[in-house]
Amino acid sequence: MSRNMIEMNINLFNQLEMLLPQEISGMKLGASVKRYINTECNEKLWLQDCEINCTNCLPNIHVFTVKFEDRTLIVLPEDEIEQPFMRGIKKNENDNNNSGILTAIWGEFGYISESKDMGYELAQDIFGRDGGYKLIEISKYFMKYDIWEVDTDIYENNLISVFRIYGGGLISGENKLILGYSKETLCIIKTLMENTCGKIIGEVVFRGLTAIHWEHAFLEFYRCIERLYSIPNAILAKTFFESGKRIDEIENFFDRRWMFKEEEMLRTLLNEINETELFEKFIKVFGVEVDNKEDTEINNYCSIVSKNIYKIRNSIAHFRQTGNSLNKENLDWDKLIYLMCEVITKLYVKYNDLLV
Repeated sequence: MSRNMIEMNINLFNQLEMLLPQEISGMKLGASVKRYINTECNEKLWLQDCEINCTNCLPNIHVFTVKFEDRTLIVLPEDEIEQPFMRGIKKNENDNNNSGILTAIWGEFGYISESKDMGYELAQDIFGRDGGYKLIEISKYFMKYDIWEVDTDIYENNLISVFRIYGGGLISGENKLILGYSKETLCIIKTLMENTCGKIIGEVVFRGLTAIHWEHAFLEFYRCIERLYSIPNAILAKTFFESGKRIDEIENFFDRRWMFKEEEMLRTLLNEINETELFEKFIKVFGVEVDNKEDTEINNYCSIVSKNIYKIRNSIAHFRQTGNSLNKENLDWDKLIYLMCEVITKLYVKYNDLLV
């Protein structure tokens, strides 16, 4: 159903009245005057018929997706993102100046500026005169925005894609992240969002990227690996069912296989990677001493790494006296998360076709 353009403009200017100083906010300045943002003919079509969805990605931070005809746009709450900031995202400057899109968003969702110092300027420049207004006159009273076109062959029209793209924007724009990620770690995180695995873990990776504590960030990236714990057994089960086994044999298989422990499944997945050099980097971050030749075997390296990853996971997820013995203050969290992302990348390359 088409939007009512008059109603959208009324809503928009009602939102702006909220910025007026208290002493004049109730005066209804020119309440009878018709106020609207000037729009071109093609922009009116966007205003009337585009489909808008709003995603609350962070507290008080909203991202909008806009669909009209064969185009999909994303409106990010930033204005300092360099292009091209992500694979499958491109800039069309005409979109940033499309009064129809922005009138629809502001009229439907509001999203006015949080600045408290614009009230008198607003009263004079906007409510002090009649008629239509240029977009540039109105836009400064609303939150920052930057509009990009989305390649829907790479990013599906769903919630996870919003987190993937906004995460890439946060990495590529003015860095507003709380945690001090290195450039190398940010690069591999962005790659996770761009790649096909982002369709599965994009939102979880975003939560890790925007966490305010290293422990919470680590836990999100651990969850990306945890998502795969059932896959090796699922592959075995599929083979087992196709083998023509008797029902009691299948029953016995599930009794033995499906009651798995997380640390065991983590070790199973790490064995699939089978890279001594990567495991040595983990062991260095953990500060673990390898004392004898037997510990240099690949399986023992897997055991050391899986044991320590799972130990860190438990110390964060559970509040117990025994968990407090782990000294997390000396951990190089950035390096640890980078290595976790390497593991995630390798595992999803292996299993991606089974998941997407």
